[in-house]
Amino acid sequence: MQLGGGFIIDDLSTVFDLDDTDGRPTDTQPTNNTDGTRLDTVATPNALSSKQEAKLRSFLDAALENITRGYRKRFDASSSLHSLTSYVREWLRVLSVLAHIPPYGSGSTNLLVSYLLRCSTEFSEGITGYSLAMEFEAMKNKRKRTREHVDKPDGAHMEHKQSDKDRDYDDQDWDEEQERQHLIASRTKQLNLALQTLDFVDRIWVAVLRGNLINVDVALSNARKAFPDSPDTTQDQLAHHSRISHTILSTSSLVPSPAIDGRFVSGVSSSRSAQARESLPIHGGRANKTVGVTDQVRLRNIAICSREKLFSWMRAELDAPPPPTMQEDEQNELSDSTLPGVLEDEQDADTGDDATQEADDDRDFEDVAIGDDQVDNRAGYDVEQDTEEHQHYQHVFDRKLDPDADDDADDVQEAAGQASDQMLGASVLGTVEAVACSETHDKRRHSSDSSVESRIQEPRAEALPSKRRRRASPAVHTDVHIANANAKVTRSETRSINLNLSDTIAQWDVAFTRLFSRTLRTLSDLSDSAKRADKTDLASSPA
Repeated sequence: MQLGGGFIIDDLSTVFDLDDTDGRPTDTQPTNNTDGTRLDTVATPNALSSKQEAKLRSFLDAALENITRGYRKRFDASSSLHSLTSYVREWLRVLSVLAHIPPYGSGSTNLLVSYLLRCSTEFSEGITGYSLAMEFEAMKNKRKRTREHVDKPDGAHMEHKQSDKDRDYDDQDWDEEQERQHLIASRTKQLNLALQTLDFVDRIWVAVLRGNLINVDVALSNARKAFPDSPDTTQDQLAHHSRISHTILSTSSLVPSPAIDGRFVSGVSSSRSAQARESLPIHGGRANKTVGVTDQVRLRNIAICSREKLFSWMRAELDAPPPPTMQEDEQNELSDSTLPGVLEDEQDADTGDDATQEADDDRDFEDVAIGDDQVDNRAGYDVEQDTEEHQHYQHVFDRKLDPDADDDADDVQEAAGQASDQMLGASVLGTVEAVACSETHDKRRHSSDSSVESRIQEPRAEALPSKRRRRASPAVHTDVHIANANAKVTRSETRSINLNLSDTIAQWDVAFTRLFSRTLRTLSDLSDSAKRADKTDLASSPA
């Protein structure tokens, strides 16, 4: 890769070899050193010059633009990134270049961190835009076109048409089973390739956060070992290692050579080691302070959001049910799992506080006198001297400001102290339904319809979380209750669901749940270290 005299990598095959079949890196370098050769323990790179930074930025911008253009045309057969495998292969090339940038010097470090943050976000979001069936469908269509191309001529085709039709009927079941096996194998290969690349990004971030320079060969090899395609893959890799010649690995890959073209070559080892390290500390680097606090917060958010999106994408692609969500009432859950003792006493104290709060809320919703019963306490007001016009406007204002007033209140005459009353409305035949009432009606009219009562009480229960929600009529909201019951999953049901999942889905769940785990753990360690340093500074500072 020539960058016009700037940052130069002669051939990407020296970083990793790409297979012709699926574009995955192959193992061409061993990780163990058994011939007694010294390996590096400290990297001593030089910071990139301004010209190298400019050329490198131009190359990265062009590469990312090509990936974006191909990603937008991923559903087109002519696109170079029509499958997830080709998409990940292009990102591996960009990530390998980023891994060679030393986190040393302000310019190099800022360039590395900014582009690595961008690549982490775009790569994770781009994976979710692909379907695992896209590659299988492309292979299926290609196989179909090949079969049509090698078909017999028209004359011979008419003679053998009936025999081919009978043979197709016989082989239909076998073809469906074989297609299903091919689809499963294609999904497994693509998921493993995505996990390997994401694990490689995770290892790069760990090295950068520590201020180390990563060894791309060792990091890629470890990522492939963490997510092998099949159990036989590891044995094949070990057999391949025993046949190839051992080569010296140098992690100080950015030590400048005496060449005037700015070419970077491997440096000379300085100490003995039995195994090549994945990353080496940089001599004179900033170590744990390489990445600023703001970028650490951004990286944490990117890692968490990407892990959630990729987990949901994996579940959807494998036709697995979405992960269960706990929607139980926390109060009921606590009462079921609370042991007698201190926790129970604390729960009783909290219940008492809730009761006091409910009593205070009831005072806010006490009935107030309205209409004729409302007493006017204005200073200097005399009822006898009140004019008829003033009373008229006062009556109008009272009607508009009354939230509980009813349009038919003036037409209904209710007798106080009556033991029975008649409901409003009449049937088509003109009969009036008599209803016995044991309570005395006040001036506020309450609807006896359970649906109306539920509509009145629901907003109040939502507005006041401390109040207990009133139960609506089962005949009105039957479907809603059934849907809510299906949505709520208890802990015991969650355990049973997890146990009923197949082993394959469970393995993918574990793999995608642990994405960016090293990065998040390193960020947590750096945060704890910074807090301890602040406490030490405060303790050592003079009073």
